Amino acid sequence: MEINESNKKLINDFKEFVSFGYSRLQNFPLNRNKFRLKKQILHIMMAATQSYSEAIIKLMDNPPVYDKAAEVLYRSLVENLINLSYIYSVKNQENALIFLAFSIQDNNDFVKNYKALMLKYPEWNLDFTKLDSTRKCDDYIKKNNEVLERYQKKYKINLPKKLPRIITRVIKYDEYLKSKNKFSERNNLEYSYVLFYKFFSQIAHLTMPGLERFLIKQSDGNEKLVIDGDDDSIKRLLSITYQLYFVFLRFTLQQFNLYDKNEFKKFKEVSKTLVGKL
Repeated sequence: MEINESNKKLINDFKEFVSFGYSRLQNFPLNRNKFRLKKQILHIMMAATQSYSEAIIKLMDNPPVYDKAAEVLYRSLVENLINLSYIYSVKNQENALIFLAFSIQDNNDFVKNYKALMLKYPEWNLDFTKLDSTRKCDDYIKKNNEVLERYQKKYKINLPKKLPRIITRVIKYDEYLKSKNKFSERNNLEYSYVLFYKFFSQIAHLTMPGLERFLIKQSDGNEKLVIDGDDDSIKRLLSITYQLYFVFLRFTLQQFNLYDKNEFKKFKEVSKTLVGKL
């Protein structure tokens, strides 16, 4: 396929935007002694958003257009936005600590399973990670638990037994917006959760609805495999990715006192012309 002129312009506009974002992100290295937990996590989340947005552009830039693979990345970006919103839905560091704690515990669960596999099959050469012995696995888990204990003491927070479900995190943020009289049809998280996160989960998990996205019905009634995306796919996905990137980058720069509305003016004008909403 040949990408139409409108989408070529959108791709170039987005390239300019992520290039601008990358240049600004070089201005604030992570200082764990200076930044509180919220900002530390935001710093890393923005890095992931930058990387995934750039990857989506590359997947959509030249034919063949890998729109399905790009949708998987976009689904992760929406989850990243949901987690960020959950963390900032309270004034204190509680939700940031909860998010961090269960991320650490996920790592511990992986290492526990990895250690169990070593013990089950001692003759196997398991070199997926640097944790190449059960002793190293135990040391890793111990250090992680010590980190959690330090954070709980520092912030005086008792952690719940599990991270709230993602829909719970979504509703928590929308309730926060309502308390600030900022909740609206355009400004809410449940919209993005239902229309984007849930829909693109099909292609991310490759359930049957996701797999069926690789089929197209022809005029003779037969179905044909389709891998290359089309102009509609490019427009749809890049439009919503651009807007998510805009929201994430602007918020990040505002939090680190690096936001300049004049610099953002042209990117905001592009965002206003795009379909979809975040």
